Amino acid sequence: MASGKLVQLSSDCASGKKDIKSSCEELKVFNDYFIGADYDAFKIDTGVDGNSLNFTLMYIYNRQNWKASLSQINPQRFNNLAFRLQLAYR
Repeated sequence: MASGKLVQLSSDCASGKKDIKSSCEELKVFNDYFIGADYDAFKIDTGVDGNSLNFTLMYIYNRQNWKASLSQINPQRFNNLAFRLQLAYR
């Protein structure tokens, strides 16, 4: 999954958007699924083509609205950090 699509998907999930286009049903209800007892990271990893770390970091960034609450964090640099962490994780 391309980085731009992943960022958009994480933003859509964080905002609770209901018309998310994904074959992974868990992504369509991610806000509830993420905090539920039945959370399965493997399903999410499969749904985002092996980029679950990057997706989760960007989801939390958007869900917690770090852009507003931590104004010193540059959104592009955070995206790059999340992407590089995912690469290092592999």
